[in-house]
Amino acid sequence: MDLCPPEIHARIFSYACTDDGTTGCSLSLVSRYIREVSLPYQWQCIALAGFKRVVQLACEIERSRPRKPVFHLFLCDRCSPPNCYPHPEDHTAYELELLPALSIILEYVSESLETLSFFSDACFYDGAIAVRHLLSFYYPCLKELTIRACCTPRQLAGFRPGDSLPCETPNLERLHLALPYHGFSSDNLQATHNLIQSISPRVSH
Repeated sequence: MDLCPPEIHARIFSYACTDDGTTGCSLSLVSRYIREVSLPYQWQCIALAGFKRVVQLACEIERSRPRKPVFHLFLCDRCSPPNCYPHPEDHTAYELELLPALSIILEYVSESLETLSFFSDACFYDGAIAVRHLLSFYYPCLKELTIRACCTPRQLAGFRPGDSLPCETPNLERLHLALPYHGFSSDNLQATHNLIQSISPRVSH
């Protein structure tokens, strides 16, 4: 181990840190040398399922220095048991806790992110707010986007031609939307068209 150059260790760590982020967290606890060499790879892949884990990552980001690049991110707001808030007596927890945490995370990762998957089990209202919030960031390197939520396209984009969201994904290659339609009226179809147009890369002629 002592005779192996840092470049070889770095290459090993880059391959090792391709899980949900567990390996990167473990490497940061081994020793000062391992922590420093593995630093650029510790958070390159992150998968978080659960309200509390999303909030915990936001807290960790606020303490993290220097910045660690994140290339692949999976977020799910599901609580355990499903559809239960951390504070059952206070259904505003989603707005007061998760949305601010989501802002911290997305602001941190948006510049480097290549794949983003967001699954929401929240109600129509909260899910729509979360997805609209997620789409409001600038993702210059994003190539693949997956969104599954209970909200409808009409809750995200308007039903009039030309309505669009302030979404910028100039290098997006693959888009997967799993949203309920609540019927196939012309309004819903137009909202779906507007939503896809908002997310799709702008083509200059």
